[in-house]
Amino acid sequence: MPRCAACGEENPDRFRFCGACGNPLYAEEFTQLLADRDLLAGDRLAATTGIPVPETVEGLIAARLDTLAPERKALLQDAAVVGRVFWSGALAAVGGVEATEVRPGLQVLERKQLVRQARTSSVEHQDEYGFWHALVRDVCYAQIPRAGRARRHRAAAEWLEEVAGDRVADLAEILAHHYRQALTYARAAGGHQAQADQLEGPTRRALVLAGDRAVNLDVDRARTYYEQAIGLCPPDHPERPRLQVKAGWVAFQSGKLAEAAGAYEEAIAGLRGRQDVHVLGVALDRLATVRWNQGDTRGAREALVEGIEVLEREPPSPELCSLYAQMAVDRVMSGNDEEALGWAEKALGLADGLGGLPPEVRLRALDARGMARCDLGDLGGVEDLRAALALGLEVGAGYDTAVIYNNLAEPLWLAEGPAVAMAVCQEGIEFAERRGLAEGVMWLQTSVTSLLFDLGRWDEALAASDQVIASDRAHGGDYAAVGAQRYAAVIHVWRGEVGAARELLAQVLPKAREIGDLQQLIPTLVLAALVEYAGGDQAAALALVQEVGRITGDHAGGRWYRGQHLPDLVRLCARAAPALARELVEHGRVDVTRHRVAMGTAMAVLAETAGDLEEAAALYAEAAAGWSAYGHVLEHGLALLGAGRCLLRLGRAAEAASNLQAANDIFRGLRARPKADEAGSLLGRASAADYPGAS
Repeated sequence: MPRCAACGEENPDRFRFCGACGNPLYAEEFTQLLADRDLLAGDRLAATTGIPVPETVEGLIAARLDTLAPERKALLQDAAVVGRVFWSGALAAVGGVEATEVRPGLQVLERKQLVRQARTSSVEHQDEYGFWHALVRDVCYAQIPRAGRARRHRAAAEWLEEVAGDRVADLAEILAHHYRQALTYARAAGGHQAQADQLEGPTRRALVLAGDRAVNLDVDRARTYYEQAIGLCPPDHPERPRLQVKAGWVAFQSGKLAEAAGAYEEAIAGLRGRQDVHVLGVALDRLATVRWNQGDTRGAREALVEGIEVLEREPPSPELCSLYAQMAVDRVMSGNDEEALGWAEKALGLADGLGGLPPEVRLRALDARGMARCDLGDLGGVEDLRAALALGLEVGAGYDTAVIYNNLAEPLWLAEGPAVAMAVCQEGIEFAERRGLAEGVMWLQTSVTSLLFDLGRWDEALAASDQVIASDRAHGGDYAAVGAQRYAAVIHVWRGEVGAARELLAQVLPKAREIGDLQQLIPTLVLAALVEYAGGDQAAALALVQEVGRITGDHAGGRWYRGQHLPDLVRLCARAAPALARELVEHGRVDVTRHRVAMGTAMAVLAETAGDLEEAAALYAEAAAGWSAYGHVLEHGLALLGAGRCLLRLGRAAEAASNLQAANDIFRGLRARPKADEAGSLLGRASAADYPGAS
């Protein structure tokens, strides 16, 4: 059944509007038609015959338009092209007359209740009008021939450009609409190819302007504009590479990595050997980001190096500053934090020297410096990250702001716990979702997976992991999927599902080695050691711990990542290689809360292994309180288990039972069966007070 065009309710009659909406409008328009034809005497019909009775509201409006003088009807059609809201100056421009000539006609149309004047105008020094009803505009527009529409839309666009002046970007999407319509109708009219050719340039320019306007607000809309602009560029057109760079950027933000890489690679091929070296630098910069997300860290670095080499031959520029900042990020991810800090300072120094730099470039440099400082143990880097976030929000930067939310979450996670970091990630996800930033959403969800693990919400973490993997792989990525698979495997290990963990590890470990970034490689090697240990191959587990020690021992960035996994590393090697365990502890870091509490757990393990049970029990108790306050559920349970184990060996069965019961409850809540079984067994011994050495 058809529906009413106004309210959407089912409409069984022949009109477009239902009884509540259409009948009053039909009656109103019918009365106006009678008045237009002088068929009313006061509030009664004049004595006449042959009263027209159109069947639809549209028919009534068309009949009313037929009563207008040709110049009045043309004026109304000009208005229909401008839009539901129009201005006297626009009508003069479209009609090719002076503004004073349109005002009498508008007054007539206003008396006939076809248009109405607004109380205020959104365009300075212009009278603003609107149609009495949207259907009046629709009927007027439908009556205009194609060639007439093309001419009018072009005139409207040119008037808008003239009126807007320096603020033309504010009207970019309206401008793009008029030029696009003008071009479409010029092509469709036939015999107007010369006019269509003349319109291609202005239309392409307006579409790009509209895309630039929309890119930080709605990437899908921006992508449409850029694609339409590219459609107006044949393969050898000089503007095509520049537009491909823009299209690649929105494709990347939408999570379409393969499409983005293709756009950048085509652009770069077209730009090499040309004068547009700064555009080439942008393309290489952004291609590096795409390749990194695809897991091709070597290819990403090659693109950055080439971009820097190209632009360092030119005068200092914002594009070079952005490449410096991106190289800093690359160095952070690979664990070379001293190098990263150098590149970040270089980017900020260049930014200060240039002045008037686009805000997005400065916020990228602040972001890179903040990450590098945090990884070096200087939590003043958090202030850099907060400053970058504030700047991104202030200027309306899209993807870059989403990235900073994610980068800010990590040091807050390590310093203040997973709950604080979760709040930042959720805020970032809401920000990215509103703007259609699928890639940003995916990365924030990757961080959420790790936070859910800490918080003990493992089933949610597994669901989030599946979502990230599906999203990354569907869009041609791999880097984020590796991290998500790793957390899923860790959960399987602790739940005693070693086969499932090993199956995931077989996919993750080779890829992590290929990527090489320490934020991927170190936790994956620790995972591999956990899997081997759980599977009974302690020698293989020890070899992996030794590998972690070698990789992380040479620079501060490596020790930053090692500090996050210190308890697992020491638990894995304390008995088989106590010297290695002590070395890991002695070279550990205590820059942030997580590292300090992790160090406490590691020292407790060493004390227990050495047989110093009193000290171990005290250290475990301190660690348990620390992990509880921090918010890491598994480590809290493991510290309670360690304390209970030591207390039981000391013969303090009642104290042991309290700790073991709490640990058992935690492990059962996590469905970490092996540790729940261990805690349960020890709890049984404590209750029976039959453990050797018990009083």
